[in-house]
Parts: sequence; C-alpha cells; structure tokens
Amino acid sequence: MSTRLIQDDFECLKEFVSEYRLPNEDNVEYFNNLKRTHKVYFSVLELHSICKGMGPFKSNMDSTFVKYLGESISELGSSLFVSLHGCYKGSDQILRSSIENFLKAFGSTVHSDITSIKNTYEVIDKSGDAEVFKTKEIKEKYYRLKDLYSTLCASVHTATESNMQNVGALGHFPYFDADSSAQFVNNYIAVSNAILDILCWSIRTEYSKVHYQSKDIIQASLSKKIKLMIYSGDASLA
Repeated sequence: MSTRLIQDDFECLKEFVSEYRLPNEDNVEYFNNLKRTHKVYFSVLELHSICKGMGPFKSNMDSTFVKYLGESISELGSSLFVSLHGCYKGSDQILRSSIENFLKAFGSTVHSDITSIKNTYEVIDKSGDAEVFKTKEIKEKYYRLKDLYSTLCASVHTATESNMQNVGALGHFPYFDADSSAQFVNNYIAVSNAILDILCWSIRTEYSKVHYQSKDIIQASLSKKIKLMIYSGDASLA
C-alpha cells in the first residue's frame, strides 16, 4: 500500500515537473529584480571571460587561483538561477560560498596551503594578505565582502525565524516573495559589484587592451571610483 502511494505521488511529481513554469511577464517586480541582477552578473561574466583569455590565466589553468575564481563566478550564476524559483535560502547559501571561493582564490596567491584550512573565517582573514588588497579602496571591497559573508551566515544557519523558508512540498515552487526577493537582490548586487571591482583592479595593467564593447559591458556595473583609479592609476595604500 505504501509503495502504491509513493508511486502515485511520483506520478504527480512528474506532471508537476512537466508543467513547471516560472512567473510570466505580468509579474513586473519579479522581472525588475531579474533585470537588476542580470546587469551585474553579465558584467562579471564578461570580465571573467576576458581574464581567461589573458596569458597569466591561460598558462595557469590548473592553479588554485584560476580554479577557485572560476568556481566563485559559477556560483554567482547558480545563486541567481536558484533565486528565480523563489528558493531564497538556497540562493543565500550559494552566494555565501561564492564569496568564500573568491577570497580563497586571491588568498592562494600568498598562502599556498589555504585550501587545507578548515576554518572559513581563517581562510577569509588570510585572504586579506593578498597583494590586490594593499590598495585602500580595494581593501574596503574586501571588508565589504567579509560583512556580506557574515550577513549571509544568518540565513545559512537560520539565526532567526525570518531566516526560515518553511517549504512543505515541491509544489511550493515557483514562489515569489517581494521582501525576500528584494533582500536577495541587494545582497547579490553588493557581492557581485565587489567581486567585479576587485577582479577588474587586479588586471588593471591589461585593461587598456580590452575591446571597447567588453569595456562597455564591464563598466555598466563597475564602480565609478574603481574605474577612475584604473584609468588614472591614482590609488592609496591600505
């Protein structure tokens, strides 16, 4: 009897999956949020694509830096995709991992053993020793990522009832909650902007060679201060 009930429910699940649809264009707020996140995600993707075509990246594809940077960018995409379905807690968890892997990538340039460190906060602290963070404005981006990581921990560890999603069944999805979506969007954009600024600054000596169309995409989300620093070369030590 129980086997029959399980099979019946699975048939319902198959029907649910085959008919599954995300919100349509009538949900204006949903698509406004998607447009905002897409803009910065596209900027990060373009910059990462440019980086992968540069000599230092191509000749070190097996390095810890290249691997963890790639995983961090991958997680930005995964986090955004999961959020589209209304799985906000899952999105936060992946976004938090993106921060960790991004900082770990840069930390590996000064601490070769960083991937063996089990304490995440120690990993993040050691990552702050990277050369790129010796510039005051970029160090501020590093601290911003640290703060965002701590904020996302509240969701991951269910610090309060507001961090609970309470999914009773898969039929809960797709789901849209204006407040949860807005909170995710704000965190996502903040994380992506910091990653974009830090990564772009790290390739500043090569940036002038980037095609103008790629620059347009990148600079659509790049902070004005970092853009000015890249073009002027004017930066202060942290």
